[in-house]
Amino acid sequence: MVAGVRRRGGFRGAWAALLLAGAPGCAGRRGAEAPAPAVAAAGAVDEEAARAVLEEAAGRLDVEVRSRAIRWLVLVDAAPGGGTWGERGLADPNPWVKRAAVEALDARLALAGDAEARARLRALLDRCALDPYVRGRAAMALARAGERAELPRCGGEEPAPLALARAALGDPAGVPELAAALADGAVALDLGFFRDLGEWMAREPASAPVREALAASLGNLEEPARLPAAAALLPLDGGARRVFVAALASPDPVARLEAVDFAAVTPGRAADAVLERAARDGGPLVADCARLALAARRGGDPAPLVAAMRSDSAELREVAVRLAPAGVETGGRRWRAAAEEVVAAGLADAEDQVRLAALAAAARLDAPRLRRPVAALLAADWAPVRVEAAGVLLGGARGLAGAFHGRSTDR
Repeated sequence: MVAGVRRRGGFRGAWAALLLAGAPGCAGRRGAEAPAPAVAAAGAVDEEAARAVLEEAAGRLDVEVRSRAIRWLVLVDAAPGGGTWGERGLADPNPWVKRAAVEALDARLALAGDAEARARLRALLDRCALDPYVRGRAAMALARAGERAELPRCGGEEPAPLALARAALGDPAGVPELAAALADGAVALDLGFFRDLGEWMAREPASAPVREALAASLGNLEEPARLPAAAALLPLDGGARRVFVAALASPDPVARLEAVDFAAVTPGRAADAVLERAARDGGPLVADCARLALAARRGGDPAPLVAAMRSDSAELREVAVRLAPAGVETGGRRWRAAAEEVVAAGLADAEDQVRLAALAAAARLDAPRLRRPVAALLAADWAPVRVEAAGVLLGGARGLAGAFHGRSTDR
């Protein structure tokens, strides 16, 4: 029997884990929206203009735009716990907006030990009516900060995210509960959950029953959940490669690209082997993306990354931009110079998805030369681009620009 998997907000691929939204192959797709507020977009960073963009977006009905804005406003607010923006985000009726607020509180706690952020996250643990993935994300944030709080059990709750959180918080019953949930396929298609699961399994010696349950259930999960589940397991169990091999053998290039996407953000030699296979057998675009991912992981010659920005393929340009910061640690000054060149080109790209990816990359690089082209995007037509530009500018002014982009977020 095939395990049921519920989609949460639609599956967008592994690159979506780097931003609140944004799918490869969806460059430039957007619906009609209100015009951008008038802002000064040139010269030095205009914090007042950036804040105006975020505050306007925080009042929108569009959940994606509102979530992005709330996440940045909670992060950069000078008051403990994100001040009134923290309260507003957690009180929002939409679970995606609540999650955005939780992610910002998680960042405040991790970066500055914000005691009010900790208190607000703790208060969510007892709220049984909350979306279980929001409640579980709050608990995981506390666990990463060293908490050993109790996560109450509520009747009829969705087991997987809360069992993972209990295991991370030190509840010994959490491990068998999580293993049982995974064996039953009782998990939504939630990229953040699979990311947290992979991180917890990698650091927790007692996770063996969970690893075994996940490995046994891979073939029973519905197809959209197999790659994120396999990516969580791959660094610990090379057998998970079979899911990637099957995806790379698909006649559908989107399936092959998703395999490359997930392998590119998965650590370890097994993921390298997946990328090497894709570079050899994946077909033109897929092979190009895999070769860029391998170069970034190894800090190799950045010239292909720069060349990719001249491609007619928006997908390839987007991948190049996303990968640009990844090679800096191993590739040194030469790679950093190339990465800044690639990201600058991405910020000026005609396609919105490429510019959105470039904003995430600019946040990670935090390079002075990128501040002016980021500021120019405060006047962009597409609201997600405006909001991310505003967040990167305000976050950069406070030394927080890369707070969200070192850890994945998801829609």
